[in-house]
Amino acid sequence: MIQKKSKRGVTLIALVITIVVVFIIAGISISAITGQMNGITKGEETKTEVNVDEERNALSIVVQETMNSNNKGEIEEEPLRNHLDEHIYPENYTNFEHREESRSYILQMVPTQNWYTITKDGEILDGIVNLPMIVLDKDNAELNWRETLQLNAIMRSDEGDTPITDAIWRSDDLSIIVVDDNGLVTAQEKSGVATVTVEKDGLKADCVIVVKNTVTMLELSESDVTIDLSVEKTHQVTGKYYPEDADTGINLTYTIADTSIATVDQNGLITGLKNGETELTLSNDMGISTKATIKVVTSPTGIKLDRESVTTTGSFQLHATIIPETANVNTDLTWSSSNNRIVKVDDSGYVRKAGSGYAVITVKTENGKTATCQVTIKSTNTNRPSGGGGSSGGGGSSSGGGGSSSGSSGSGGSSSSSSSGGFLGEAIIAVGAGAGIGAAVAGPVGAVVGGIIGAIGAIGSWLGF
Repeated sequence: MIQKKSKRGVTLIALVITIVVVFIIAGISISAITGQMNGITKGEETKTEVNVDEERNALSIVVQETMNSNNKGEIEEEPLRNHLDEHIYPENYTNFEHREESRSYILQMVPTQNWYTITKDGEILDGIVNLPMIVLDKDNAELNWRETLQLNAIMRSDEGDTPITDAIWRSDDLSIIVVDDNGLVTAQEKSGVATVTVEKDGLKADCVIVVKNTVTMLELSESDVTIDLSVEKTHQVTGKYYPEDADTGINLTYTIADTSIATVDQNGLITGLKNGETELTLSNDMGISTKATIKVVTSPTGIKLDRESVTTTGSFQLHATIIPETANVNTDLTWSSSNNRIVKVDDSGYVRKAGSGYAVITVKTENGKTATCQVTIKSTNTNRPSGGGGSSGGGGSSSGGGGSSSGSSGSGGSSSSSSSGGFLGEAIIAVGAGAGIGAAVAGPVGAVVGGIIGAIGAIGSWLGF
């Protein structure tokens, strides 16, 4: 009896151990199966993590391996189902259907509920697509007013794609879009949305077209702007867009390339800051732009000379200074004299004596700013020394009569004229003396004339002539 109990205990222990090992092996197998989803997550709690790209990538792997599994270069149902089960798992797709008439396959992905169509050629299409079908080269487009677009349609069937040349084309809103029999679309002068449909043999395809009156060109009121800081530091420019009734791209932006030279606000008001040249750009949110050149300059606000008045007997140099020092336009100078018989001035401001007297030198900038210098030129002539007695003509004091003794002796005459008479006085006295001599010969009339001339000579001598 003791031996029998021992055998039963060993048998029970072996059974327990066997059961444990089976459970362990089963757990490992389940874990391994769970980890082979290849990008498609298993389980309700993680379905939301799968996106469309992951779905399409997984389907692409399935289709590629299915195509490689035979030499026909097309999709067959059994290999397709096998690869779907292998890579995506039955619980991750549903509603699988083989459509015999088009030899295509449809299925719905569980995580996203998206439908897909797989053609016999291995093309993956979104949604449920029945072949044959019409396909347009564009299913949506944007046009500007009066812009055209050529749409092209093909018939997709099991035999491949065939261009369609005899389809019916129509627009659901002719006030926005017009289409001809060949698929040429023309946008009308009205903004909005219209759908162009192509139809043949009961099959249809649509293209949704948005028509906008979009800006095609921008323009600035000036292409070259000059701001003179001495006149006005700001300047207004205006931007325009074309067509003027556009409804898209009408928000304009002004920018300055070098904001140390000038700035601009969003109303187009430019403010000059310092001398220089930069560029103004007008643009919109569609990438259209136009430009203008901005020049900032400074003209003279005044000018001054180093001397306001000069009294001299010779030539001299004048120097002009333009105000402000930053002036860089209208800085050429013009020099002039009010009397060229007194002084002349050249283009460098050098003043040359031409005579004696008074004149005004003027310097002038191109924009009319002036400065003057009053010039007095003194004569450099000196008085001659007075002569002796005899030649001064004592005859001028003769009272007439004979007058021969006084006129011929040459020792008489006025003492004041001999001591202080000038050259002109001496000349006149000499003439008078000659007249007195003539009077002695000619008679009383000559004596009278000689006396008058002598008196004039005496006065002239007294006055310093």
